[in-house]
Formats: sequence, structure tokens, C-alpha cells
Amino acid sequence: MTEANNEHEKSGETGNSPGEAVNDLKLEPDYRARVRLTGPVAIQDEEFGTLKENAELNALVSLAFLIGILWLALRSSKIILAVLITIFVGLSFTAAVGLAMVGSLNPISIAFAVLFVGIGVDFGIQFSVRYREERYKVNHLKTALTNAARHAGVPLTLAAAATAAGFLSFLPTDYKGLSELGRIAGVGMIIAFIFSVTLLPALLKLLNPAGEIAALGYQSLAPIDRFMERRRIPIIIGTAVVSLAGLPLLYFLQFDFNPVHLRSASVESISTYLDLRKDPNANANAIDIMTPNLAEARQVAERIRALPDVERVVMLEKAPQAEYGGNARYSGTGFRFVHGGASEIRQFIPDIDEALSNREIVGGRFDVQLDSDALALRLIGALISIRSRISRTGTGDQAIFVRRQVFERLGGFPELELCEDLEFSRRLKRAGRVACLRSRVITSARRWSRDGLARTVLRMWVIRAMYLVGVSPARLKRMYADVR
Repeated sequence: MTEANNEHEKSGETGNSPGEAVNDLKLEPDYRARVRLTGPVAIQDEEFGTLKENAELNALVSLAFLIGILWLALRSSKIILAVLITIFVGLSFTAAVGLAMVGSLNPISIAFAVLFVGIGVDFGIQFSVRYREERYKVNHLKTALTNAARHAGVPLTLAAAATAAGFLSFLPTDYKGLSELGRIAGVGMIIAFIFSVTLLPALLKLLNPAGEIAALGYQSLAPIDRFMERRRIPIIIGTAVVSLAGLPLLYFLQFDFNPVHLRSASVESISTYLDLRKDPNANANAIDIMTPNLAEARQVAERIRALPDVERVVMLEKAPQAEYGGNARYSGTGFRFVHGGASEIRQFIPDIDEALSNREIVGGRFDVQLDSDALALRLIGALISIRSRISRTGTGDQAIFVRRQVFERLGGFPELELCEDLEFSRRLKRAGRVACLRSRVITSARRWSRDGLARTVLRMWVIRAMYLVGVSPARLKRMYADVR
């Protein structure tokens, strides 16, 4: 048995998860069908799931690195504790304000936490190092804190304002995650600054770390410092030259606008979506455009074909204009085609949607009723419906409907002068299971009334038989006088 790979998009429901529901169906052991979940719900669920993978280990490793950096800069457990408390309180406050602003976090906006910790620690180190230097000069806690605030206040204010402005510049973008990240991170920088000049000094006052017994800095790096001071002009000129030389490379800088590339390709929902995207018939990247008329549709199609990212454009102009051009309609998951002599079937759209909810159904047709109270004509309509049920084919009088993907895969309606509905029906039957709906479409009885029942039935069957044996549709057209 050949393995079937079925990619279904499942939305989350209350109760069991989609994965558990799939396991309960036993599709893989019983039918050897591989079912994979994708779609917005599955993608978002797995995105947040990846955030939880090894979260404890990552947090411990990050905390260890953070404490190591703080120790290299501050060399005091009490000062490090004060900075850590300030960061934690500021992060909690920023998270609360962020949730109040955006309602909920997404996999991009949640990155504000990393940004806050990184830059907030920098603010804390700047103030604390300045405090240590002042404490070395004046071994008095209150005086050292006052002097540190006086010297570090302006630089911290400028740094916080510039960083906040940079993040808030994300606000005009249409990417919701990036815009929300900029809003939360920008406000977070202001919060980090406020806590760095208020809560941090208060904690240092409370903890009262020991005074400094030696000057700050790394004596081993002093020669490098003196070298850079003596060569400052050449260093500045060299930096400017390298920067200017690199400007032309900005022309080749490309921005990837596809948010899918921000996600992990190893998770099931994304890998399934990427596989579906490779199949042009899956329509994973398809868009539908409706236009008032065929001329405008052709203009839009030409503009779209010129886009480098567009693989193909399918138009409904393939439906023959004489019979179906004005009566082709798109409904949810499929197209429906109504013959020029048949009534509109808007009231049957729910029947179409219900039929196409079965994934095995590729299309279908309705039973037919002639618009006459004559018993013979009612019998003709019933016999047409019976014949159609047996052959699993339909005509334009029976309002053929078809899935969009199947319609495109079959190349649309064949461009024939006659019997295009018969030919399409035959192709549709080969494509999969065809639904024969019992709802009746009303169609014109004028031809039957004018030409007589026997003559019309005989002519219909002769045309059908001649077409099946290969007679040209153009020749058959001359035999079929359209009086509707």
C-alpha cells in the first residue's frame, strides 16, 4: 500500500489537543496516513513551546554569565545584589506596563525581557562603578552616592533617552510583533533609568557595602590606554575611512520581509507549511483577487505576473464566456458554474460548503428541474438527474461546483465551443469523488417546449455521442441552436 501524506490544518478546540484527536483516529496504523498539523493555531502554539525548551537551563546559564560580568565590574556581593534586585523589579514593572499596553505578548515582543536585562545591567554598572570611584575618593556612603548621582545622572539620562528613541522608532512598522517590541522596550528603557537613579542608590544605602581600598581599573591595560590616547587622531581618521569605505556595501543590504523565516524550521507546523508551499496546488501562498470585469482582471493579472515572487496566475477567463462567463461565482472553498439558462443558486451555497467539508469531495452538481408544471417535463428533469447520478457527471444546467485547488489543477474550463461542461465533468470525475446533491436547480424549459421532447432528447444524446467519438466541438456547435 502506498503511504498517504495528508497535511491537514487543525484549529485548537477545547478538550483534547489536535494531536491527541489525530492519535484517537488511528489514521497511521489503520490507513498508513501521515497526519501533520499546521496553520496559525499550531504555529503559534509551537512557537511559544520552543520558548519553554530548556528554559530553566538557559536561565541558569544566563544568570551565571550575568553575575560573572557584574563581579568583574563591581567586585562586591552587596553591590551586585543591589543591581540584581533593581533589574528584577524594573523587569517586573516593565512587563506589567507592557501587558497593559498591548494586551498579550508574542514570540517577538517577549524579547523585551532580554533587551531590558542587557541594557538595564549596563545602567546599573555605570552608576555603581561611579559610586565605587567616589567611595574610594571619599570614604563616606552618603557623600559617595550624592557625587555618583551628580556625575552619572546626565550621561545615564542621555543614554536612556537615545536608547528609548531607538526602540520607539519601531512603532510605525506594520509588523505587529516588532512594533509592540519597540513600544515595550522603549518604555522599559525609561523605567530602567528611573530605577537606576532611585531604587539602586536606595538599596546601596540600605546594604552599605564596604569602602574601596584601592583605585578602580585594570593596571595591566594601562599601556593600551596610553597608546590610544597618543594615537587618538590616527585612530579616529582610520575609523572614519573604514566607515566611509563600507557605505557602498549598504546598497547590497537586503531585508527579509518573510516572518516565516523568523521561526524554527524544525518544528512540525513550520516544516509542514514549508512542504505545502513547495506544492503549487496546495495554495499555501495563494491570494484571490476579484475584479468588476474581465478587462480589468487581465490588467491586474499582467501586473501580478511581472512580480518576481509570483510563480503563476490563474484567471477565470478560461470559463467559456457564452455559457458561463457571467455566471461563475467563487464561494468559500470552491467555484460554482451556472448555465445561462439555469437559475442563480445562492440559496444552495450552504449545501456546497457542506459537501466540500468532506476532503474526499473534489466537486459536484445538483439535481435539475425544468421550469414547467407539465408532467412530461418534470419527468425529463428527474431522468436527467438519475442519469447524472449513475454517470457521476453533470452539465451546466446542474450548477457544477468544484474546489478552487482542483479547478486550477485541471487548468480551468476547457476552451471549447460546445460540450465544455461535459469535458470538465469527465476530468472532474477522474480527479476524485464527485458529490451529487439532491437540491434541485431550476432551468429553462423553452428549448424542450419549442422543439418537442423526443427531438430534444434525441439531439442531446446524438451530440453527446458524437463528441465522445471525437467530432469537433465547432461542428457540434452548429447543430445546437441557442435560443435561450
